[in-house]
Amino acid sequence: MPTGRPCREYEREQLARQIVNFFMDTPEDVVRPFSQNAIADYWECVKAVTVQLSDADRVQEIYQNMLPAWGATKGRRIGTIPLRKQGIEAMRAYLDGTYSVFGLEKPLQMPTAQASPVWQQYTT
Repeated sequence: MPTGRPCREYEREQLARQIVNFFMDTPEDVVRPFSQNAIADYWECVKAVTVQLSDADRVQEIYQNMLPAWGATKGRRIGTIPLRKQGIEAMRAYLDGTYSVFGLEKPLQMPTAQASPVWQQYTT
């Protein structure tokens, strides 16, 4: 079973992918945690979100921005529902301290200390 820093980085990137997938094809008025086009610049978006997952305050902001988009998903195109459901469930698990790609006994933990706002370069 994988352990250590590379494992945590991989899990954080997988969570970032789920978040980017969640925001893909959302209306223009939805606040996203990246400024790039989620389809054309997918991996840049993943990189931007991955960095933000190290900032506890930013994680809360991203989750708060997910809630209205999730609420608006119900009754919409069937294709977007599974990706959004996976994304919001993964983010909720991260906030709860239970997110783990590998089913590890010690799941990926959200940071508790204030990190520097490196993420700002990706959202402005």
